[in-house]
Amino acid sequence: MKERERRQFKRQVLVMFLHVFDSETGKVLGYLGDISTHGLLLISETPIEVDKKIIIGVRLQKLEADLHYVDMTADKHFCCMAQSRWTGKIDHELYATGFMLLEPSDSVIQEIQQIIIRIGKEETSPTHKYVDAMLRLDKTLSQTERADIAQDIQALHGVAFVSFQEDLPHVLIVEHNIDEISASTILQHLNQQQIKAELVTLKG
Repeated sequence: MKERERRQFKRQVLVMFLHVFDSETGKVLGYLGDISTHGLLLISETPIEVDKKIIIGVRLQKLEADLHYVDMTADKHFCCMAQSRWTGKIDHELYATGFMLLEPSDSVIQEIQQIIIRIGKEETSPTHKYVDAMLRLDKTLSQTERADIAQDIQALHGVAFVSFQEDLPHVLIVEHNIDEISASTILQHLNQQQIKAELVTLKG
């Protein structure tokens, strides 16, 4: 599908990732990559079939490690019917799926606008000190090895939070202070320990 057909409305790239889930089951589908009042980008390990309709939910709290299901009675979130319009690979193993929001309510539009204000990426003059980096690790690493890596990264100066998602066990989310440590420095730290890793980047 051509790029202009993929995206009719410019979406806002975010400096932090939020969980996206199926509101009918509460099951976490992946991460929110970018968003507008017309659509959003889902990052997941499995592709979503094109034209599939889902009452999609976005969890508004910060990421939590090993979150499989969202508690819709306790977790702050919003839901909206959405339809997948395209899907493609971000890298060797991660997929991006573009969703169009179908008749979002005024309250959903307000929540999205607040997300953009709170964690939207300003390309010209960054205003956020703490941002999320997404790293894809060697898929052959065991759970114990991944836990050791997370503990090691957490100890780095400038790192605030480290999260693995069991449904995406080889994806590491690192919240870090960009004034103290960069995503490339975190990647270099892993590579120096002979750990295969790559930064996952999204185009704005």
